[in-house]
Amino acid sequence: MQYIGGKSKFKNQLIKLMEPWNYDIYFEPFAGGMNVISSVVHAHRYANDNNTYLISLWKSIQEGRIPQRISKTQYELIKLNPDHYPAHIVAEAGFLASFKGLWFGGYNGAATNGRDYNGEMIRNVLRQAEGMKGVILSCLPYQELDIPDGALVYCDPPYRGTKNYHSGQFDSDSFWDWARELSSRCTVYVSEFNAPSDFNCVHSFERKNHMNYGRTENVIERVFRC
Repeated sequence: MQYIGGKSKFKNQLIKLMEPWNYDIYFEPFAGGMNVISSVVHAHRYANDNNTYLISLWKSIQEGRIPQRISKTQYELIKLNPDHYPAHIVAEAGFLASFKGLWFGGYNGAATNGRDYNGEMIRNVLRQAEGMKGVILSCLPYQELDIPDGALVYCDPPYRGTKNYHSGQFDSDSFWDWARELSSRCTVYVSEFNAPSDFNCVHSFERKNHMNYGRTENVIERVFRC
């Protein structure tokens, strides 16, 4: 799924680095587009995201629903009146029918170059459907998660200085405190640009940054472990 800050291009690197097969439980508190967890082969996978629309979309995919194309008129109506529609329909418009998967970042279904962007987004999600079977989904603030001792935890939170489309500014300092405490009883990996000094950078890769609307730049993204 094309998703803000998604890791679809680097999922295999991340999985090889973390070796989830060596742990009894694999947990993602900020699962987002599910690009990593849908590719992890594991009997006990947990995916959380504090976005009701997003989790409703993935639950509908797990139940066998095929996302529908959204017309320009439907898109504008859903954007203006999200409470009038089921949550998974709002997600289909807000993510799958939006430019680069940015939450209502502009309608993508009227391309003039012959490319079917809305159809591509739908097909991308459906390709993940098989990998999402068996994943236990939740929709909670990360601080409220009950993560078992000994779990492998991969965190891909909103990055410092960026806005979370769903809840505004993300408190990075509080997150790092939480991750530090969690690492005393779990193995914790975190994707970010930078981290506190007691977190070690164990991997890095270059990617294009689409987090700012209409602007793209190459950035170095890092994976940290405490």
